Amino acid sequence: MNMKKRAFTLTELLVSLAIIGTIAVFAIPPLMNDIHTRVYLNMVKNMSVTIEELAADQMLNRRVRNLSDTDFGNADEILSTKHFAIVKKENGILTSTYKNFSNEDKTIDGIDGKSALLKNGVVLVYAPLSNSATATGTFIMDANGNDGPNVIGKDLFVFNITKKGKIVSGTEDTSLAACSAGNPRSCYGYIVTNGWKYPN
Repeated sequence: MNMKKRAFTLTELLVSLAIIGTIAVFAIPPLMNDIHTRVYLNMVKNMSVTIEELAADQMLNRRVRNLSDTDFGNADEILSTKHFAIVKKENGILTSTYKNFSNEDKTIDGIDGKSALLKNGVVLVYAPLSNSATATGTFIMDANGNDGPNVIGKDLFVFNITKKGKIVSGTEDTSLAACSAGNPRSCYGYIVTNGWKYPN
């Protein structure tokens, strides 16, 4: 019995490579975007845990029940090298214009708080809330500083820290629709309630 070995021709190999290349062109950018989003969300989660742990330490060490009576009552104190690994600390580090999921321009309020660029690339802005009944202050966090994509809900989030040291979104509407429209508080609330991720 004669068994002939059949090899691919050069044409067949080139056609196969062209097909694989075409698939890669369409598949790789969304895959990379998904990976970046997961990295940013993980950074937001880690920063939230870090801030809550810092709040617990402050209340324990100061022996107080209200976070306003700690360094969280002063933006300069909380955004200092004794609490964070800071590269640069100055006002106006963060851009005020971001995009929502529909690529529309949105202006972020509260950028005038104290801001710091951390060694991990995160920009934190903090403003104490002296007239709030429940919150001690508001954080604005950009997971990768002023680098792109600068999209609310991708790399930018806003949240409050309560007088008891817990981080909350600061809004009742934590729906994906509100997040998509460009509400950074809704985006924070949504990812927390959805297990720190967006739906596939």
